[in-house]
Amino acid sequence: SASASAAAPGGPGAASAGAWAGWRAPASSAAGAAAAATVKREPGAEGQGAAPAGPEQEAARAGPPALKAYLLVFEDSVEKYRFQQALVQESSAMDTLIRARQHITVRVDDRLQEASAPRSSRRGGGSRTLEAMVQQKVIVDMREFRSALPFMLYQRSLTIDPVTIPVGDYVLSRDICVERKAIPDLVQSLASGRLYQQAQNMCHFYANPSLLIEFDPGKSFALQNSYTIARREVNVSAKDLLGKLALVVLHFPKLRILWSPSQRFTADVFLTLKEGRYQPDPKAAAQIDAVDFELEDPAPGAAGAERPLRRAAHTNSAAFDVLRKLPGVTPRNMYALARRAGSLAGIAEMSQEALDDVLGPGNASQLRDFLQKEAAVHALVEEPAEPAPDA
Repeated sequence: SASASAAAPGGPGAASAGAWAGWRAPASSAAGAAAAATVKREPGAEGQGAAPAGPEQEAARAGPPALKAYLLVFEDSVEKYRFQQALVQESSAMDTLIRARQHITVRVDDRLQEASAPRSSRRGGGSRTLEAMVQQKVIVDMREFRSALPFMLYQRSLTIDPVTIPVGDYVLSRDICVERKAIPDLVQSLASGRLYQQAQNMCHFYANPSLLIEFDPGKSFALQNSYTIARREVNVSAKDLLGKLALVVLHFPKLRILWSPSQRFTADVFLTLKEGRYQPDPKAAAQIDAVDFELEDPAPGAAGAERPLRRAAHTNSAAFDVLRKLPGVTPRNMYALARRAGSLAGIAEMSQEALDDVLGPGNASQLRDFLQKEAAVHALVEEPAEPAPDA
């Protein structure tokens, strides 16, 4: 047959059969079935090169074919429109990110600007460098090691100083103190009033106190649910919890609340809060007493929290509250100004040179302008006219 002669060596169809690499004889022919073998073309006797590779050889050279993914959806179905909407949102989010990155700005911390302000060299203002802010350190209360948060901070290359501190649970810098509360602890502290006392101590000793409300990642992100109601002894509704928490915030305006869904998220928040801040002093944080001590301006050259001193019997808390609200007065220079002036009246009697030495030129100018500014008092009600004399 034609197929048999094409496959036989030297047959009349050998040349034409050799032109098709990988050609096999049709299985319908008996002779072709017996000679069903792959035919390879030999180089020509006239010195010609090898013939072009066949389909199988080209596929072997090219490697495995490219992987294709097929998405099967029903036409005009909800899944199709959701998928298309997700593609549009992803593209829009990428465009927004690109535009935001072109106009992003670097946040400069006010603490760094204040530290770089020119100050008197007699008070050691130029002796403190930024080296103290390189080594990240966190002061952790000894009772907090029952939780996994200290280990999370350690995994983020933070130095952990275990100290028994009377105010707060975590001291991130010399002016940031964090009180950590899980949901059951928060409910008990609000019911007993202990949270109010803790917030009062933190606001008195630190410039930036914070209340961390940490949720359990395995439970719902809510202040109360059926599990917490069954577990706790005090039965408080969600409205009562929010109401008491709102009262604490109203009484202490500078108290910040941090909401955290997990301890890993809390560790990331702590890293963000510590950016550009001086590192805390473990000795100073441990010596603070919530009842019998007050703060002093840190000693020159010591990068740490304010140093506590024994409170005098004549300490006027109301005067310190007024002093904190004066322009140019910061937690960094407040106690130095109080020691130099002695009273609020003494601040008004201080010279410009004395204020520059304590506060620095910029802060001293703000305070001096505020004290010397005239108060414009206008009568809200007109005085009654004098009665006419009797005729």
